[in-house]
Amino acid sequence: MRELKAREFHCLIADGTGFGYSDTFRLLWMKGKEIRQVRSHVKTEVLVGVVKEKAVVVGVNAGRAYSDECRLLSSMLRDVKFKARYFLGDAYYGKVDILREVKRLNMYAIVPVRDTTHTRVRHSIRLWAKDNYERRKKVYRKNRYRVEQVIGIVKNRFGDRDCVRDFHTASLYVLARFALYNLILLYKLLLLGLNLLRAYMSLLSLSLRNLGIFPTGSKRVDTHEKGCYINRPL
Repeated sequence: MRELKAREFHCLIADGTGFGYSDTFRLLWMKGKEIRQVRSHVKTEVLVGVVKEKAVVVGVNAGRAYSDECRLLSSMLRDVKFKARYFLGDAYYGKVDILREVKRLNMYAIVPVRDTTHTRVRHSIRLWAKDNYERRKKVYRKNRYRVEQVIGIVKNRFGDRDCVRDFHTASLYVLARFALYNLILLYKLLLLGLNLLRAYMSLLSLSLRNLGIFPTGSKRVDTHEKGCYINRPL
């Protein structure tokens, strides 16, 4: 297996979600079709990078209610500064524009492209994505859930509604949620690094003591050395 290079993720995963604002009390009682007709929510596109089994938010784009997820994702992909081996997404991201942008970034698009009686796959780049998905289903099944996991953690910890009436203010709250997620992850990684460093120093100290470099006992005094008058009668 090829090793990851610097600034390279194992895969990038995209998914969309929404955060409510304005009349948050009424949203608590709305279910099903009713909540799907609400206009006071921030459409959010999330791009998550996976490296060393850790999921990091590498991009968030907020739009008006019911904005096109592919359009929000396209602007993020054009500004991506990191590299990755694979791009993962559901069938909605099997559009030509998204796949072309992924291919430009030298990533393998693992997307379950729809191939039915009425929607046959004919475009070359969609055939390329379909072939990648058939060959690398294990990568898709192993990592696809991570973006939904990140979104779930963010909503459970920081909530999915804001008591504000302005869309732009609500968008800032949404971006702050994912920034806090990254800060918490960084804090945990720093603690892990400090614990590993402490364990390494303890192991190094123990090894040096076993080699006699740092003796634990006190040095014995030889009474027969020249010039030593310990225990001699006066």
